Amino acid sequence: MVPVRALRSLASVIVAFLLLLGLATNAHAGDPSPQAEPAAPLTDRDFEILERGTYGTGEIVGGGLLGTLVGFGTGHAAQGRWRDTGWIYTAGESASFLVLAGGAAACSGGRDDDDDDEDLRVFSDSAGCVVIVAAVTLGTFAVFRIAEIVDVWATPQVHNKRFREIEAERARQALRWSPYVAPHGAGGASFGVALRF
Repeated sequence: MVPVRALRSLASVIVAFLLLLGLATNAHAGDPSPQAEPAAPLTDRDFEILERGTYGTGEIVGGGLLGTLVGFGTGHAAQGRWRDTGWIYTAGESASFLVLAGGAAACSGGRDDDDDDEDLRVFSDSAGCVVIVAAVTLGTFAVFRIAEIVDVWATPQVHNKRFREIEAERARQALRWSPYVAPHGAGGASFGVALRF
């Protein structure tokens, strides 16, 4: 015959097991898959984002104002991103002004009145040439400046958002719990919560 004490221990283990099982299944009642999805592996860009950390308010506002008001990649330099993308705006905006100066000089200077190639010129006067060169180069400068303003304000925000997403995913994956029940060799059982990290 089985002692009453052993039956009580077995009954309490069964009740505890059923309680933990109920808690575990209720936690995932709306979730068709009770197992957490494994985290996607981090990309090289994700590692760069984690290494960099977040942009502070001073970097975002200071770099944004410099990039908006001064341009030429200065905002990117203030944010520490000049080598990544700031050099593009420094080169593009500078080249726009160099082409403007060179084009204006080519349109207005170096004409010889005895030149018989008048019919090969696009413009008979230098003013029309200067207007076209100015419109094209200033339009190019404006495109670079607008792209720079958008980049210097938006990229740190996108970077910080992705940083927070990666950190949240790593925290979610770092610690998992599950209920357990383990029998003892001397007749009885123990139950509790197992943590996996």
